[in-house]
This record gives sequence, C-alpha cells and structure tokens, in this order.
Amino acid sequence: MPLTNHPVSPAPPAPARKARVRPVRAPLPAIDAARCTGCGRCIAVCPVHVLSFHTERWTKFAVLVEADPCTGCSLCEARCPFNAITMRPAGEVRPHGA
Repeated sequence: MPLTNHPVSPAPPAPARKARVRPVRAPLPAIDAARCTGCGRCIAVCPVHVLSFHTERWTKFAVLVEADPCTGCSLCEARCPFNAITMRPAGEVRPHGA
C-alpha cells in the first residue's frame, strides 16, 4: 500500500441516537395480581423490559418494575390471555415497590 502526503480527514460524527422515552401521559400497564397466573407472556413480549415476576405467599405474578422506560405500547395488555393487564393513565399506576 503506497503512502501519501495527503492528510487524513476525520470521520463524520455519528448521528445522535434518540433515547426511548415514554411519551408524556402515555398509559402504563396496571396488573391485577388476583387475575395474573404468572405465565410470563407479558414479560416476554415487553420490548423495553419493564415487567418482572414478584412472588408473594407462594404466588407468582407480574409487576411493573420501572415506569419511565415504558412506551405505552400495550403489547403486554394484548398478550395477556387472562385480561389481568389494563392500560391506565400514568398518574394512576405506580411501579411495584414505589
């Protein structure tokens, strides 16, 4: 490979990545622990991984662990075969343990 006296130009800056942030007032999943069977389908379908399992008195059920990354897409609600998840206004739903 021949050497040249031409200066090497720097690479152009990479485009800024947009953070996945829940739109203002996007609904959040409210999970009815009494209806949840702990099948995990909602957890598997969540693209931002804001749902997790919680165990209480030998019963396993899904919970919302973090609200901010949630996009309000409602895939979890659509995937739940037991109608244990309903999308509610963000002001009505609190993450588990909050």
